[in-house]
Amino acid sequence: MKPQSDDVVLRNAVLEEFEWNALLDPSQLGVDVTNRVVTLVGTLDSIAQKLTAQSAAESVDGVRDVLCRIDVKIPVAAQRTDEEIARIVDQVLTWDALVPEQDVAVNVDNAWVTLAGAVPTRRQAEEAERAVSHLVGIRGVTNNLQLSDPPVTPEAVRQAIQHALERRAEHRARKIDVIVDDGAVVLRGSVESLGQKR
Repeated sequence: MKPQSDDVVLRNAVLEEFEWNALLDPSQLGVDVTNRVVTLVGTLDSIAQKLTAQSAAESVDGVRDVLCRIDVKIPVAAQRTDEEIARIVDQVLTWDALVPEQDVAVNVDNAWVTLAGAVPTRRQAEEAERAVSHLVGIRGVTNNLQLSDPPVTPEAVRQAIQHALERRAEHRARKIDVIVDDGAVVLRGSVESLGQKR
């Protein structure tokens, strides 16, 4: 019997990961793997399910990248008007202690939420997107939030990243070089999985 290719093994591992996730129905998803790049297709009921599928695929050891081509088709019972969605998003951001909601503008077009404005930290921008992404009735989120805090020096950025790497994986941090040049951060080295890469 011929041994399975790495791509077939990865495809099976991604499907198994879906089986273990209570939020996903693997029968609604298609998985293709080419050169360790996973392509996900299918139709799901929410953006939260789509993000869960993408995250599950990314967590599989050996996956180099994930192309998420999953469509979101909101069931009739979960459909909301753009005005309702905007009102709910405003409420969610108001109640989220990690997001300064007064600095976030919300626009909704055909159940697609766009966040704009300025927040002090990247973490707050990510939290705003995360909080909104789990709401029922939305098809997607575009995060156009900018950072309002003054820029820091490249050396301060490099040191902060290096310390974060050391906190999370001291033995692996020594293998990763941090380069900051003209506003761009480049990490060079090797890691054991896509999850560690992210």
